[in-house]
Amino acid sequence: MKEEPVKAEHINAFIVPFMETVEKMLGMSAVAKGVSMREGASEENFAMSVAVGVNGRINGEVYLSFGEGGGIKTASSMKSRAIGEMVTYESVGPEVEAALKELANVFLGHTIGKLRELGLESTTISPPAIHVGQAKVSGLMSGKSLVAIPFAVGSIGRVELALCLKIAPKQVTGADVKKIMVVDDSDFQRDVLKMLLQGHGYSVVGEAADGNEAVQRYAELQPDIVTLDIIMPNMDGVDALQKIKEINPAAKVIMVSSISDKERVVECLRRGAMSYILKPYEPEKILETLLKC
Repeated sequence: MKEEPVKAEHINAFIVPFMETVEKMLGMSAVAKGVSMREGASEENFAMSVAVGVNGRINGEVYLSFGEGGGIKTASSMKSRAIGEMVTYESVGPEVEAALKELANVFLGHTIGKLRELGLESTTISPPAIHVGQAKVSGLMSGKSLVAIPFAVGSIGRVELALCLKIAPKQVTGADVKKIMVVDDSDFQRDVLKMLLQGHGYSVVGEAADGNEAVQRYAELQPDIVTLDIIMPNMDGVDALQKIKEINPAAKVIMVSSISDKERVVECLRRGAMSYILKPYEPEKILETLLKC
């Protein structure tokens, strides 16, 4: 099953909360200076970065990166605004790191709410980590596609928000869960397919090891979908398909085959099978096939 693309609305779910958080915690405006997509590390020579892991259907890493002195200025402004008097930090220390982590936590806390509104449920964040020096930041980002949004932030200067994210396909749940019966004379192949299906939210309600058992179990269980191996003892998948169709002409059956069974696959499709999947199993293709049923 292919990943979903990261869309403009997902990126905006990060941009707007960041701007609002900067306004609230620093008393400054953050002006986005565009959005770019690139491969690998940032071209900027950032002195400090806050890295936060994002987990759930949308997952990856988020980075807030500051130029020379930018992180210290940000922490100083946050502290000054919080206590109502001027505070100036001179170097990176525990208080500066704690302030930047708090900024990231508040900003991403608002972001999670917006992501959930877009249907990206169960999104959580990992504790922020501080990285000092361009070398460490480059190592984290190396080899990943990323969306970079530079901001001009009041007296702080340039701050870059970088998103290295993927969106997993939505799993079937609740009323959408399909009941599947797995038919294969190989215990190993049945177990492999069952684990794959159950791991993606499907309910495996039964299994069978040959065509005769498959027909009997289908009549008993009335599953939504049957995965049916073609080559089996006692009764092969071609004949089992025909008998299942006699029980229920609308039965949804996906044939399981090896490349050498091409002629039988064609015969099964002619007799009403919805589709077929090949051995050895390719999880993405199996899940794509099931979504069409």
